[in-house]
Amino acid sequence: MERIKSKHLFNNQLDGIVDAQILERQKEAMEKLGSGKGTEDDKKKKDEALSFMSGNQSCQEFANGLRGFMTFWLDTMRDNPVLDRTNKNCIHTKFTVPPRDGNDYTVPVLVHMPKHLESQSDKPAVVYAHGGGAIAGTAEFLQPWIARMAYECGVTYFSVDYRLAPETKCPKNTLDFYCALKHIIENAKEFGVDPQKIAIAGESGGGYIVMSTMVMLAQKDEGHLVKLALPGIPMIDDYLLGDPKSMTREERQSSGSNGIAWRCLATNLEEQRTNGDPLLFPAKADDELLAKMPPTIIWEIEFDVFITEATRMARRLRAAGRLLELYICPGMTHGAESDPTLEIVAKMIQDYKLALETYLF
Repeated sequence: MERIKSKHLFNNQLDGIVDAQILERQKEAMEKLGSGKGTEDDKKKKDEALSFMSGNQSCQEFANGLRGFMTFWLDTMRDNPVLDRTNKNCIHTKFTVPPRDGNDYTVPVLVHMPKHLESQSDKPAVVYAHGGGAIAGTAEFLQPWIARMAYECGVTYFSVDYRLAPETKCPKNTLDFYCALKHIIENAKEFGVDPQKIAIAGESGGGYIVMSTMVMLAQKDEGHLVKLALPGIPMIDDYLLGDPKSMTREERQSSGSNGIAWRCLATNLEEQRTNGDPLLFPAKADDELLAKMPPTIIWEIEFDVFITEATRMARRLRAAGRLLELYICPGMTHGAESDPTLEIVAKMIQDYKLALETYLF
């Protein structure tokens, strides 16, 4: 593929300080968790939700704990006027993708289309993978947050409800997303979408799904089918399984749980690490595969647990001629992007909109 050129949209200056609003919200959350308030049932749900942080669990115990925590945490933010307004200003539909391309699963896809785009027949689109470590979360549960992105950015979002680990192992989770993407491209006219203006995007575990799909596209020489890839805060390498002495504080704190997460996703973790399976660890893709990937923006935040592996991948993609931008949001922490009350989140969404307008529209 021909080398792509960056427009150098972003040059954020990093201060090494977590945003003050985020610190305040974290303090409030910790006080709430430690207050002991609520019914006995509330306390039980809270304890179960936090159990995944203890370590040494089985994959299923870890998954159950992470799912409980994600539900517990997001429920504290769900009743918000911003999410309510943007959700009401979108049209929500759903369809399924029948088994295809070697897949054995019917994939549900939720569609969030801003109402003002309803009459447009050639809409740009984002095919999206939700976060949660590819272990927790569902497209339906995260609807208000995804609809906000659709409305604020002025683009139709196709939210793919891919299967989760440990019940489903790599690469079937990626194959779910790939099949949904191919179905949307092939039926773009029916969806009112321009097939030449389709992006793939996702955060955290969803960023992993996106980058693994980028590998799958490259393996099939289909990278040209996607105009823009936006893997955000992506878990893509086994870096956090290494020596914690050289890690940042955020990386050290997450290294134990990250190891369990990879065990949940892998069929044979040590074998796949040794062999460098790029569908499980997209950062291990060779230079030939990188050169066949779609034009890419790596979307990162300053205090992310995955920033080392993501920035290293950005350098490799730049050398391969496939990197458009490396975006790093100053002062941001992993998970804070879910809080609709934060000013820094609103700013980051506007930057995201600029990226889409520049490279996708």
